[in-house]
Amino acid sequence: MGRTDDLYMLIRSLTPAEKRAFALHARRHLKEPHYLTLFETLGRQKQYDEDAVRRVFKETVSARHLAVIRHTLINEVIGCLQRFPSSASPEATMRSDIDAIAFLLGRGCTGVAERRLRKALQQAQRLELPGIVLELCGLQRRLPDVPSRTLERTLTEERRAIHMLRDTYDALSVLARSATWVAEWYARRTIPSEDCAWIELETRTDDDTVRSSVRTRICRLRIGLRHAIIRNDTERQRHAIRDVAGSLQHAPHLHGTAVLDWTDAIVECNDTAFRLGDGEALRMLAALARTIEAAAMSVDMKQRARVAAIDAECALAILAGINAHAVVDTALREHSDARRALPTAARAAWNVRLATACLMTLRYKDALDLVNDVLSDQAGRTAHPYWHGQTLMVNTITHLALDNRDYVPYCIRSAVRRTERGAALSGADVSLLRTMGRLVRGTGRSLPSIIDDICRQWLESSTDGMHVVIRRLLKEWSTTNMIPNGSSSTHSHQAVA
Repeated sequence: MGRTDDLYMLIRSLTPAEKRAFALHARRHLKEPHYLTLFETLGRQKQYDEDAVRRVFKETVSARHLAVIRHTLINEVIGCLQRFPSSASPEATMRSDIDAIAFLLGRGCTGVAERRLRKALQQAQRLELPGIVLELCGLQRRLPDVPSRTLERTLTEERRAIHMLRDTYDALSVLARSATWVAEWYARRTIPSEDCAWIELETRTDDDTVRSSVRTRICRLRIGLRHAIIRNDTERQRHAIRDVAGSLQHAPHLHGTAVLDWTDAIVECNDTAFRLGDGEALRMLAALARTIEAAAMSVDMKQRARVAAIDAECALAILAGINAHAVVDTALREHSDARRALPTAARAAWNVRLATACLMTLRYKDALDLVNDVLSDQAGRTAHPYWHGQTLMVNTITHLALDNRDYVPYCIRSAVRRTERGAALSGADVSLLRTMGRLVRGTGRSLPSIIDDICRQWLESSTDGMHVVIRRLLKEWSTTNMIPNGSSSTHSHQAVA
């Protein structure tokens, strides 16, 4: 994505209040009128159109000068948003406080600096920002005539902050490695030899004098969930989801980096709860995500929480078999935000669940677009083989619903090849696809009768959430005759092989 696209996406992501704040900033402080003109031009576009931008500036600005204006406008928007209260993260606000305190100390205003330092240190400890605490402790050493008791407290705070940083680093390191182990388990159904490393971390107890940060505890909960996944222990997975929900309900605060960690944990729990067919857990996770959205301090945090809530609501809608039109409308509107907000491994799950909801509401073009998005994303396919496999399944079923009989066998062959190269399709999934291919190749068969045979022959004992939804969807198509006729042509939307 080029710089121009980045600028367009940045402007489109702004709230109305942020747009008003920047427009006011531009009128007051930017002498060059072209900045505001470019800002408003991009803000009005529904889709990015570079030719339209060039036409606006054709008579007044050269192409080289327009590139300079774009680059400067990005910096101006970022600077304005950092000063905007609802956009600034707690970490950014605290760093501004550090700069102000250092400036006051440099000018000899020690009384004001000391008061601001004391207040900032309390705030950093409350928000559990150990890096900020260390910087503030360093500033406290610069104060003249520091009493020995104050110096001892400073040393104690530094030790706690260092312990918290080390603890968090260890947890984040194991969490990052565990993603690879889970992907390996889905692809090969083998348990990694490094399993003992995260068990040791998971069972580590907090020091009596130094409590772990909220962020570290979230990491350990997610590690526990992943450990249950590679052990294929469904009961333990359910307990892990409820442990995350219970910890969130009793969280001491919803500020700072912990908000983003909580939303990532909810998205991961959404994935597991859906695969387990646990509608009660999805309902609880959606409510918790909405709670975070209401309490979040910045626009970015609110957006992440909103996407997590919509993800849970969409999963619940298709799992429960309810009319998903409203949920699909909301999710499609938030799709571009979801791509930015969700971790790489979660984007495929979001797309597949939303594509399945589109199938339920007969939005076949949207379903194929979402499938194409996953199949063209190399990082997403590698990060979560299970959802890569389910993408291939949904792609095939969508073309079956559109009666693209010439293309369905090609989808099936592609799915089998990708399974051999790492996509996680179970034996039942592959059996279903091959059965589908044999039935589709038969002549003189109506599509409802083909689907009816597929439902009868496919393994009925699976409790996997995607399997349950697909079986129900196929049966509904067969019994209610909701399938379109074979005249639809979708070759322009065919998935990437």
